[in-house]
Amino acid sequence: MDHSRGKGVENILKKYILIIIFGIVGAMSRYGIGLIMNRSFPFGTMLVNLIGCFILPVIFIGLKETGIFSKEVISAMGTGFIGAFTTFSAFTVDIIKMLDQGKLTVALFYLFAGLAGGSFAAYAGVAISDYLIHRYKKRVVPLKGDKDDN
Repeated sequence: MDHSRGKGVENILKKYILIIIFGIVGAMSRYGIGLIMNRSFPFGTMLVNLIGCFILPVIFIGLKETGIFSKEVISAMGTGFIGAFTTFSAFTVDIIKMLDQGKLTVALFYLFAGLAGGSFAAYAGVAISDYLIHRYKKRVVPLKGDKDDN
């Protein structure tokens, strides 16, 4: 009997379950921030998007490189948590609402702040990841019996 097919289905289900769990946490986090920051200006949307832009490279570069989490968990964090936490669609709808209300300056500020801020946050996430990877690799001590490749 071939058990490899069953193992493949089991792995796929594990990935989906992880994405669902992280997605629930991401969606609830975004909802909570939205409740706390419910103002006339969409600070909540901007905040979750900037946080997401920062955290995504930390997940896919920093955590992936260290090997602390499996690639399934890394994928679930990025796709599930960050995917549910951030919201480009709300960002664009907010801009359209501002334009419909005649708030061109506010809409342009929000657009620029979101794009420039997101780019800066992503860059900062990459830089922090590179720094943490460097620190992590310096601290990892080979186990007894491991050969030193230097």
